[in-house]
Amino acid sequence: MNPQTSTDHVVEGSRLTPEFVDRVFRLAPAEREQLRDMLSEKPDEPDGTPDELRLAWREEIQRRLEAIDRGEMEMFPPEEVIARVQACRKVRAES
Repeated sequence: MNPQTSTDHVVEGSRLTPEFVDRVFRLAPAEREQLRDMLSEKPDEPDGTPDELRLAWREEIQRRLEAIDRGEMEMFPPEEVIARVQACRKVRAES
């Protein structure tokens, strides 16, 4: 059986380049374990129950609406927002 190479783990179009994956595979076992632990912490997941999250979003929405009413928040037309998002996607796709 052939051992896996780092390029076996690279998905076409991914930002995980073969060079990056090679560097990860060259880490010491303790460093790889530390990296795995860091990645599994899921820092983007919100804390709280669904009811707590709904309440927090309601409060945030209210805070933003009040800021808009006071003129403290800059508003953009939807067409401009869409154009900006598309421009960012294009730049990312080219890099």
